[in-house]
Amino acid sequence: MRPALRDKFLEVLAGFGGSAGNGRLLVELGWQEDTYARVRDELAEEGLIIRGRGRGGSVALAEVKAATKASKPPKQAARNAKSKRAPGGFDQTFNALDKVLRNEAGQTTALPPISRAERVETRKSTVLHGYDSALASFLDFVLGQYVAQGVDELDQDKLPRLLELRFASVSEGAQALGGVPAVRTAFIDCQRGLFTSNST
Repeated sequence: MRPALRDKFLEVLAGFGGSAGNGRLLVELGWQEDTYARVRDELAEEGLIIRGRGRGGSVALAEVKAATKASKPPKQAARNAKSKRAPGGFDQTFNALDKVLRNEAGQTTALPPISRAERVETRKSTVLHGYDSALASFLDFVLGQYVAQGVDELDQDKLPRLLELRFASVSEGAQALGGVPAVRTAFIDCQRGLFTSNST
């Protein structure tokens, strides 16, 4: 294994706090699946990372995993994570952000919050404008997931799962849509189009 690949893998994983899902890490690194798997497996054999289970699998830096086990029981960690996420919290945050942006744009009249379906209906043409048919179709799928499931579907951590839902794998989706950077940029711009005040 080239030292540069190994160092990059560990650096990006550390940037995620020491643990991440395989899909998320693969997208962030922008590697082919076989390169990712080779580097991951060699680091695991050396004991530098620990492989986890779950949909798509996960990896963690060995010292982070050990420190987490020592500091907090799994059930307590799960309870803490649930308590931090109140239902509708993200929708409320984005509605508040939309209100601030409207005020800055000079729209001082108070507007009632709009539903996800209304938001997509009024802004969809702006969001999809300028993309080729493949990317526009994927973004349309993302908007459908947002309406059906909620604003959490727009979290960048969900991008690998969305690609897997739409395509056979993350790498196949990235290839069909013009590469990882293009998909990530379009995904972020999609959110910008949905939640900026000049898109109404």
